[in-house]
Amino acid sequence: MPAWARAGAGSPEDLVRALRAERIQDHRVLAAFRAVPRARFVPPEAAGQAYLDAPVRIPHGQVTTQPSLIAAMVTALRLTGSERVLEVGTGLGFQTAILARLAGRVVSVERFADLAAQARANLAAAGVAGVTVVVGDGTLGVRADSVLNLDADSGAERSATAGRDDIPAITYPSVDLTGRSYLA
Repeated sequence: MPAWARAGAGSPEDLVRALRAERIQDHRVLAAFRAVPRARFVPPEAAGQAYLDAPVRIPHGQVTTQPSLIAAMVTALRLTGSERVLEVGTGLGFQTAILARLAGRVVSVERFADLAAQARANLAAAGVAGVTVVVGDGTLGVRADSVLNLDADSGAERSATAGRDDIPAITYPSVDLTGRSYLA
């Protein structure tokens, strides 16, 4: 049995209860958290922590974003299902999977190649579609002709969670700045 499925490791419903305790009410967001097994997106040794509302350590001195913060950010984006979302900081792909359940397409930029590869594997194993994970530094810019294909007419939404206080202007030259963004 894979570590993520071990008995006693909690369940997505435990996480949903924790989100409700944090006043997350959006039914689509809660349904996405129910549908995505977070334990698939944390290191095997952390599977027992997967359904706590807490960050989990991952390689390169990084941590996952706390689930209630993910839920608050995704709720604030008010996604309807047709948007194209640019996520900066894929980690192991949990937030990417949540976004994929709520948006039309997700492109996620991860600076560490091994994390990007693991996120791709995690997303594929969880059956998540509509996602492209690319390796790069999202703070250095995104070419208009890149795989992102987010042009000024796209109405793209943005979710940047890589610990930034601001969105450098160079980062999103090809994204409609009237879209919504949320930083943590």
